[in-house]
Order: sequence, then C-alpha cells, then structure tokens
Amino acid sequence: MINPYNISQPLIVRKLLQDAPNIETDFEQFKQQYRQLLEIDHASKAVVLQSHLVVEYYMTQYLHAANPASPKIGTAKLTFAQKLELVDHPQANFQFLLDGVRALNTIRNKIAHRLDFVLSAQDLAPIVAAVEIWHTAAKKPIPQGLDALTIFSEVVCAFFHGDTQGIKRHGNGTGLPGLLNWWKDDK
Repeated sequence: MINPYNISQPLIVRKLLQDAPNIETDFEQFKQQYRQLLEIDHASKAVVLQSHLVVEYYMTQYLHAANPASPKIGTAKLTFAQKLELVDHPQANFQFLLDGVRALNTIRNKIAHRLDFVLSAQDLAPIVAAVEIWHTAAKKPIPQGLDALTIFSEVVCAFFHGDTQGIKRHGNGTGLPGLLNWWKDDK
C-alpha cells in the first residue's frame, strides 16, 4: 500500500481498529445506499441511451451527406449538441422534431450525471408533442412514456435517413443546398 504520509503499518492498523465501530456503521450505510441504487429501474435508462445512440448515428450520416465540403465531420469528435446545432437548418423538413431531439439529449445527460434520475412526463413532453402530430393526423392514440420515445426515435431516424438518401440522389454533390434546390425545382 502506498503510504504518502510515511505512517507505519502498525499505527495504521491500530487506528483502523480504534475506528472499527464507525467504519462498520459507515459500511452499513453504504450498503443500504448501494442496494437502493441497484434497485432503481434502469430499463427506461437503457431505452433512452439506445435511442440517443441510434439518433446520433443517423444524425451523423445526415451531416456527412449534407456537408460534403467538410469531410472531417465524422472525425471531429463533435458532441451530440454540436451536431444538433449543425443539422438545425430552417428549411429542413425535420425542423419540427428538433425540440424533441434536444429533449432526448437533455434526458440522456441527466441519466449520465444522476444515478437517481427518474424519467418524468415533463422530460418527455417535447417528444410526445412531436409524436402527437403524426398520431393525430393518422387518428391513432397518442403514445406516452417510453412508447412515445421509441416511436419518436424511429421517426427522427427515418427523417435523417430519408434526407441523407435524398441528398445522395438529388444533391448533385453539393449536399443539402443541392437537395433544397431539387425541392424548389418545379420540373
């Protein structure tokens, strides 16, 4: 054992033995807290983390296609929030989903920094609002909770993927501007 204070081993052992009742009490408190942390329902966190990772994958694919003049986008080690700022274009057809994507990132950050975080309806509100648009139009019930998050993630990824493929087909090597020009073209 490293001994930065140059204290003899017998003295350390003697001090630990003197403090044994307190150490035992501390350990029992630790075990109780540890068990409580293990008993938290982490299944919802797994869904959030999985959704976040998959959305980021498709967002990155979109950024590659939308910005062909910036080939290092994939290696720039951008954060999710930075990528989100880059995809936030006023003419993007997925603009109505971006508040939900921001909420997903906020939830992911809360999970990463707070073991005791519990997902609430308020956390999911922007996500549910985006899903509500589609479900209302289709006259389908509006999902809540993790169901809404799962559906939302799929819709977001479908938009990123669809625009990525559209850019590849119609962007003429110019990325998003090429796709926007193709959308405007009345031919």
